[in-house]
Amino acid sequence: DFLEPWMEIAAPALDSMPPADGPRDILDHYEREVVRLSLANLLTFPWIAQPVRENRLDLHGFRFDIRSGQLQRIDSHGHSPVD
Repeated sequence: DFLEPWMEIAAPALDSMPPADGPRDILDHYEREVVRLSLANLLTFPWIAQPVRENRLDLHGFRFDIRSGQLQRIDSHGHSPVD
């Protein structure tokens, strides 16, 4: 009963897709967008948004690429590998 509403949370991430070279690019894009969307959704909770505004809490998003073994930091500006 909860799976469909839970998956609908990710729907906005599926709205935009830049040109891609193949299925892997598409999947990578969606994975990063869902992380960004999750961070934005966290800010809809007052008990999270307030400490973020007051600089008492920092939110960070990450994606682990199991194919390459690379951990990526995801933010509003893009993504970058974590050393």
